[in-house]
Amino acid sequence: MVQLMSHRLLARLQRYWKVGSRHLKKGPTFTQGGTLVSESNEKFRRQLVSGVPRERLAAARFFSSHASASDLDHLQSALANESVTWIEGALKRAIIRADPDARFQPSIVVRQQTEDDHPEGYTTQVYAEALEVTSKQILHELEPLVGSARLAASREIPNFNESKTNAILSQLNDFMAAISRLRESASPPKTEEFHLDLTIDDLIGQTECGDDVVFQVSGKRPCTVDGDRGLVTLAFKNGLKNAIEAQQPELEGGSSRIVVTWGVTDVEYWISILDDGVGFAGNIIRAFEMGRTSKANHLGMGLAIAKQSMHSMNGDVTLTPRDKGMLYHMNWPKKAR
Repeated sequence: MVQLMSHRLLARLQRYWKVGSRHLKKGPTFTQGGTLVSESNEKFRRQLVSGVPRERLAAARFFSSHASASDLDHLQSALANESVTWIEGALKRAIIRADPDARFQPSIVVRQQTEDDHPEGYTTQVYAEALEVTSKQILHELEPLVGSARLAASREIPNFNESKTNAILSQLNDFMAAISRLRESASPPKTEEFHLDLTIDDLIGQTECGDDVVFQVSGKRPCTVDGDRGLVTLAFKNGLKNAIEAQQPELEGGSSRIVVTWGVTDVEYWISILDDGVGFAGNIIRAFEMGRTSKANHLGMGLAIAKQSMHSMNGDVTLTPRDKGMLYHMNWPKKAR
């Protein structure tokens, strides 16, 4: 029963992923153009009344995570004049964040939308919004059920900790953790300035791997960048984990090497992870589809989460086969000055 629930929920997320991926191919992704979270919200307030739907949705999604009481009048005014369903939903969540006592009547007006409501980049925002809302709902419904199932099973099953039921429930917990990371990857970027070189050093230092894996690190120091540190971390940790799992030190004379490099160009920041492991078996493009994996006991969500993390910042993640091993490359644009 628990396995069936897990498969059905994964299938539901896969449907959202496939629909969203088709939309993403129709136009370039949209940069939030975010200011630092600690700065004034004036730019996003102006975007609330923009004539471009994708800008209004970006602003509404930002405030759904960061609104305060001082934003309430602007949000209520924007909602009163909004005609696009997805933007209305994000505005309502923003208003509830600013005023937890706010209540809304169900809408009974069905609006006819035209192509003018969907300019380039708008589908990217809608997809991210749908992914974030759906994963939140799934977690809200699933977490208490799994908790209750674990409590009941621990009371009713002898030697529960060694039982197959416990192992399956642990897999379901891993699945919920992956959904949580997926939701995080689709959230509006919280742009800040941070030290990329020190962040990479910390993440490598926190990585669990054997002494037979050697890291070779090379990049710009100091390296101060703009971006969402949490989203960069999600994507980087996935690439590093895959590189470690691909290693076969027993075939390499007792050790293997992973090379991590990073840098800055005129228009973007980038990180590359090169490994000399077993490479990738299968279609590289389909590797980023949710639920696709060639590894035993893996959910197949890691690369999908990494891809969405970078898309949320208008960046990307790519995999390139090498003569031996893989190149995992992630990049995101500099903030407009």
